[in-house]
Amino acid sequence: MNDDEKHTFGRHWYQYITEKVNNPLVFFMSSVFDKLPEPTRENTRWSNSHRLIEVRDGFFQHENNPKRFKALRAIFNYVIIKYDYDPYYHERLDWVIEKIITIVNAGEWVSHAYRLKNDQWWK
Repeated sequence: MNDDEKHTFGRHWYQYITEKVNNPLVFFMSSVFDKLPEPTRENTRWSNSHRLIEVRDGFFQHENNPKRFKALRAIFNYVIIKYDYDPYYHERLDWVIEKIITIVNAGEWVSHAYRLKNDQWWK
């Protein structure tokens, strides 16, 4: 690791991640994922795909950041499409969701969602 990269770990990682990872990734997702059809209840077949659509739609009733809206929607739509047509990812996402539910129900998840009430990008 050279001296320029040392600052990328720990407290000062934000600028590096934003410039070197997030910005190119958002550009890629916006240009590629945006071409995907919008998953709806009518064009998806699994009931859990429909639940994911409900989560997506509920999320976007609150999200209010125009710079991140398009990329976040592309991520949601890509996950829903992968879930609906690809059993490999379908089963693994089910496992992840079930694990998260177990952790939340055990009171082990430390939520910071309470901060959203003061967030300028959350309505």
